[in-house]
Amino acid sequence: MAAAVAYSMRHTPPDNLLDELSTRRPGWYRLLNGLIATVMTAATAVLSLLWHWNAWSGWWVPLGLATTASYAWGLRPGRRRR
Repeated sequence: MAAAVAYSMRHTPPDNLLDELSTRRPGWYRLLNGLIATVMTAATAVLSLLWHWNAWSGWWVPLGLATTASYAWGLRPGRRRR
């Protein structure tokens, strides 16, 4: 195990790995993120109302907002190669 950790620390991934990952964001992926963000927005609104009416714990609201923001961030188009 120690040898595997030492090997991974010495060898870095290729320089273009992050660029490669950020350019690939196909339309179906963005559509799926949009659908999930829409569902999460509605669910967060319902949870917010339930929290307001003291029917549900309030910690779900920030969690729903963070999840919605995460999927909305995935709606961005891929970056173009330079």
